[in-house]
Amino acid sequence: MTRPSVARHRRPRAGDIGDLPIDWDAYARRVAPFWDAVRRVRAGDPDALGTAVAYLVERPRFFGSGYLFEQTAAAVAVGPDAGALARDIRAVVVTEARAPLRRETRYVARLAARYWNDALKAQLEAIPGPAARLLLTRAPEIRASYRGSGLLSKRA
Repeated sequence: MTRPSVARHRRPRAGDIGDLPIDWDAYARRVAPFWDAVRRVRAGDPDALGTAVAYLVERPRFFGSGYLFEQTAAAVAVGPDAGALARDIRAVVVTEARAPLRRETRYVARLAARYWNDALKAQLEAIPGPAARLLLTRAPEIRASYRGSGLLSKRA
């Protein structure tokens, strides 16, 4: 695929992504369960957490996947307690901390804040790079906000 900034300076060639037919109905059917999980988690349905966390862990790449990742992370951060899935959520935080700093990192900071513990803090401190530094800075600030809103107990 050609970068958009380069595409306008060259002639289209056979095989370019623009030549592929896109079945938007099939696309909508494939991503609908994930968007449904986001809505259900936001509504407080703990049964939807499995699908939402699985999406965060697998992080598939497709058209609109970044936006879906952001919305899923935001919903899981304020949704019902993940219980046994908290370990997977922390693994997502660590994986994202190793990646380059990107737009989604701010949503991962919300996950880190909600599922923060000493082990996660130690793992993040051991990772060099701007994403880990951002998470280490923002997560405690977000935790304070979550405490004030009642999402976390005053002791957490």
